[in-house]
Amino acid sequence: MPLPALPRSSMRMTTPGWLKRPVILIVVLAGVSLWLSLFVVEPTEMAGVRRFGEVTTREPYGPGIHLKLPLVDQVDHLQISLDILRVQDLTMYTVDNQWVKISVGLTYRIPPSAVFRLLYQVGRSGNFSIRENVEPIIADRAMRVFARRNTIKISEEREAIANEIRQAVASRLAELFGLEVVDLQIAKIEYSPTFVASVEAAPRSQSADGASARIRSENSGAHG
Repeated sequence: MPLPALPRSSMRMTTPGWLKRPVILIVVLAGVSLWLSLFVVEPTEMAGVRRFGEVTTREPYGPGIHLKLPLVDQVDHLQISLDILRVQDLTMYTVDNQWVKISVGLTYRIPPSAVFRLLYQVGRSGNFSIRENVEPIIADRAMRVFARRNTIKISEEREAIANEIRQAVASRLAELFGLEVVDLQIAKIEYSPTFVASVEAAPRSQSADGASARIRSENSGAHG
């Protein structure tokens, strides 16, 4: 007696569930691993990579997509595009022992040659603070310049004072950090009430009136 024919469906080979799951798991793990291995450097940035505290590259990474070891490498980013640091209400003392308050705007950029220096040789590794490191230098160099100036001359010599501060700050920032200073402007000057009152009470002359008008204008702008 011939054996009954088996249904066609029962003759098909089926993949066991235990075989399917490892393949899916491997694909998922490979995808996650690839995702964790990629990092992006923005057009305004450069970056360095550390592995167990050691810098792994000789040159900083430029903009684009790069590879790293997942869960092992740490990426440190640094903005290098042109930027402005604004420092408000620095108190200066002049040669005639008057105080003035100034606000300064410093335009700067970070060249590629300074990236690793700032990331790994200044302050905490991978965390350079422009304000924390640069503001004290601006204040110090500005105080040195104002200490040689007579208060009544500050208004008419404002541009020369700003240029002198810029040169001094640029030299020091290049020496310490490799930063490039593009410009420095004195955005605001505020005179002490005592000095303003003494200018108003002084005998009038054409030159005195001009200085008084400039000082009143700058002081009103400082409070505006």
